[in-house]
Amino acid sequence: MDPLPSLVYTLAYAMRRSVSTRELRESLAEIVSEVEAGGEIEITRHGKPVAVVISPVALRALRDKQASGFAAAYDRFLRTADVARHGVDRELLLATRERPASPGAR
Repeated sequence: MDPLPSLVYTLAYAMRRSVSTRELRESLAEIVSEVEAGGEIEITRHGKPVAVVISPVALRALRDKQASGFAAAYDRFLRTADVARHGVDRELLLATRERPASPGAR
């Protein structure tokens, strides 16, 4: 099951808790425990949202979704774009896409 749709819904529409930067300083251990348990915390400054604290699992899910979205868009581009019209070598683009990831890349 893909956790991303429910994560996106939670982040966008059902943020469970919002705390000010002052409250964050005063309750950091409690907030970290809440996020560890799967919660998301919106941080505000002067009443305006400035950050969201989420778990590493939630962050990975967002990053993976973003990366896979880029890869799919790039593949569509390679299949449909007339790159030769702009003086770009199609084989160079294909070789660039198929190149192994550099060390440390996700």
